[in-house]
Amino acid sequence: MGWTSWIFRFRSMPTMLGDHETGCPMETTPETQALRQARRWPYTLGLTLCVLWPIALEILLTRLPQGEPSDPGAVQSLGHTLTGIIFLAAAYTYWRKRRAMEALPSQGLPERCASLRQETLLAALIFGACSLLGPLYYGASGPAGERHARSYLAAVPIMFFVFAPRLSSWSPGPPGHPRERA
Repeated sequence: MGWTSWIFRFRSMPTMLGDHETGCPMETTPETQALRQARRWPYTLGLTLCVLWPIALEILLTRLPQGEPSDPGAVQSLGHTLTGIIFLAAAYTYWRKRRAMEALPSQGLPERCASLRQETLLAALIFGACSLLGPLYYGASGPAGERHARSYLAAVPIMFFVFAPRLSSWSPGPPGHPRERA
């Protein structure tokens, strides 16, 4: 048995995207295919804005001129403000996602697709905008703030992967599941 037979065997295996609440695997149905299609370009945009863009900004940080802080207290206050903005962005995205998930039982497939697309796109845009806080802090903090600026950039992909809507949460659950009841 060569290595090519393992590839063909792997490709013929069913897709097993587990539902974390029930432990049931998500089957490939027309509903899940429609949800995957609806999520494809917003998630790709999210990966670009929240993973590739912060990596590019990390590289760019080595070429940006650092500012000289005039007041260490002002730099510390700016750091606290930017940290608060990042926490507020995560809390707002989580709140929106929870609110959208509460409305899922009363929605049909087209509304679910639109909701999944909207929430994924919103998470991508909000967290992508948060990646600009790293260079902002880097320019204002001087030489001592480089690791904090890089921490702001490192938080963006983590927040996107944690708070972006998951496909298994938007798919219809098994019969009797709370997401199936109208």
